[in-house]
Amino acid sequence: MTDIESNPPVETDSTSTESLPSVPPVVQGELRSPSPTRRPIWPTVIGIIGIVFGGLGIMQYCMQAVISPFAASMMRTATQISPPGQQPPLDMDDMVNSMQAQMPITIIVAVSALVLSIWLLVSSIALINRRPKCPRRLKQWSLCKIIHAVIASFAAYMMMQSQLGAMQSSMGSSAFPLATFGTVMGIVGVIFSFVFYAAYPIFLLAWFSRKKVRAEIETWTSGAREQTILK
Repeated sequence: MTDIESNPPVETDSTSTESLPSVPPVVQGELRSPSPTRRPIWPTVIGIIGIVFGGLGIMQYCMQAVISPFAASMMRTATQISPPGQQPPLDMDDMVNSMQAQMPITIIVAVSALVLSIWLLVSSIALINRRPKCPRRLKQWSLCKIIHAVIASFAAYMMMQSQLGAMQSSMGSSAFPLATFGTVMGIVGVIFSFVFYAAYPIFLLAWFSRKKVRAEIETWTSGAREQTILK
């Protein structure tokens, strides 16, 4: 008897193969790790702009606060300089006296603007770091800055009118065309000055009022709460 007859083939059960679960083929590149959520860049952009404006304001108003008390005496000295044997070309005593009378309001405006510049600089740094309270502080700064722009523009206009009146009293009727032109240019300058100084605060108020921005700020608040709980 041969080996085939002694060892008959074993029949396999077809039902056993059918019950096995089928494994889908693995396609290369199909498995991907979830990509991290991209953080918005607007806090960094607005923060850098605020840092630039705050730094420039600190330098400007520091110089203004220091130089303003000596501006009247410097103008008086400059007007008294004339060639030997000649009278000064223009009597500037009235203008110097007017400048001295307006000096307190000038210093107050400069010092308050310096405080606002420091406020903007500190808040802008906090905005880059995504501090939850920073947007509210920037909105408060915006309101204060708009009020300050109104007061500073009005004070500048009144100071200019005082200077033009002193010039007209010194020069007589010949100063009337110059005084009229100065009044018109003063009004235009005040309007442009207000628009320039109030543009950024108005932008911040409008920006932080957006629904998407408020939703993003809420994530900063929730993150800060989680860190506080962990501590």
